[in-house]
Amino acid sequence: MSKNQLISFFQSTGGVSSEQAGLFAQDFTAHRLDKGQLLLAANTVSDDYFYLDQGLLRAYAHNPDGEEITTAFYASG
Repeated sequence: MSKNQLISFFQSTGGVSSEQAGLFAQDFTAHRLDKGQLLLAANTVSDDYFYLDQGLLRAYAHNPDGEEITTAFYASG
């Protein structure tokens, strides 16, 4: 995703000026995750923001028996 596309996204959410969107976009770094790779490991906290440019992301938790329980799906865009 280009910086201009990211700026357009920020502005489309409302309440963000062109200047603010530019400041946000300059600090973003693209990361590619392979299928099955974790975005955030268990028991960790992140101060980062994430934007899913393409693909599908599954959020899940473990039940007391250790089984994965899907809590949400997130689509790109």
